[in-house]
Amino acid sequence: MNITGIIAEYNPFHKGHLYQIEQVKRNGADYVIIVMSGNFLQRGTPAILDKWTRTRMALSCGADLVIELPAVFATASAQHFARGGVSILDKLGCVDTISFGCESDDIGMIQTLSSYLSEEPENYKEKLQSYLRDGNSFPKAREIALAECLSAEAAVFASSPNNILALEYCIALQERNSSMSILPIKREGGGYHDTGLDKSVFASATAIRELLEKTIGNENTCNNSLLSTELKDHLPEAVYSILAEKENKYITQNDFSSLLHYKLLTEDNSSFEKYADVTEDLSDKIHKNLRHYSDYTAFCELLKSKELTYSRINRALTHILLNITKEMYGDIKANDYAGYARILGFRNEATPLLSEIGKNTTIPLISKLADAPKVLNEHSLQNLEHDIFCSHVYESIIATKTGNATKNEYQREIIRL
Repeated sequence: MNITGIIAEYNPFHKGHLYQIEQVKRNGADYVIIVMSGNFLQRGTPAILDKWTRTRMALSCGADLVIELPAVFATASAQHFARGGVSILDKLGCVDTISFGCESDDIGMIQTLSSYLSEEPENYKEKLQSYLRDGNSFPKAREIALAECLSAEAAVFASSPNNILALEYCIALQERNSSMSILPIKREGGGYHDTGLDKSVFASATAIRELLEKTIGNENTCNNSLLSTELKDHLPEAVYSILAEKENKYITQNDFSSLLHYKLLTEDNSSFEKYADVTEDLSDKIHKNLRHYSDYTAFCELLKSKELTYSRINRALTHILLNITKEMYGDIKANDYAGYARILGFRNEATPLLSEIGKNTTIPLISKLADAPKVLNEHSLQNLEHDIFCSHVYESIIATKTGNATKNEYQREIIRL
């Protein structure tokens, strides 16, 4: 049995994602496991669609099993995001290969760079710290240091958003001494941040999200018509059908503006430094600018600086909103990252896969939340309960937008197709 794992967000699932799964299966995979971010994502933003909808999209387009990447990993920087996802796949005990998209499928370059960054020679570390002290963001400081210590080609490779994650996956595999091999899939179509919709290439998730967000609150636009004319060519048929059901109820960052503002106000007299990604300077800056708060995205722009990227501030504010602290990251590292694997959905044909996981996994496989206290240790149970809290925060926004009752995680049933 050949099993391949993919770590993804699917925000939303598009033809580029379908292409990756198809390439993985052409490479010999019998089953494809997706470790997918829940309702909050790596750039510190909420998913435009809830995790259950995105699970259905993935299963409808070739995935066999979808496992949730907990919020503490899903909202983290590339390092913790990769280590969380890789630890889940590795601990399942039966995954042969991890596949990821990147700008180049040059395995030699990927392995050389990941080994170098894993070892971090002293000369490189000194230059990196020097450029950080000069006020550069971490990605920029790393790019300059790599250009001087390794090569300009290596620096360019390491600066691409997709390649950054690819390298972190490989570093995580090396740290774990994992037997999983890698299968890089060269990206086809729009770049990570591209916002254009060109019928000749795969549109990026960013471009699709921007068009979907334009429909929110536009009473003069028929959602189904908009999807038909502008998005249908860029979405797998099953995904298009699911999106057409949403009736403009997409979630945006500003939907959380009031919740974040309240959270910041309730801690107005204390430091925010205990939260992940919040420095002393950023904490002070939040306090000083809180009286100018208008909404989530505007506040991010207000706090942004040369040293602090928009994504870093996004993550920091999301960590405050979701009570994700620096201490939590210390704890998950001390406990070897993933302590369980929660199933969001699977295909009925994947029953042999579940049996194989059951025979080999070193962590509990959670399919029913009510059973979790029986199989999880205290640390893992605390992490799961925190993830349930994050889901309920997200669900409260859905309830507000739709007028429907909030859906409790304990009443959710895993998706089966």
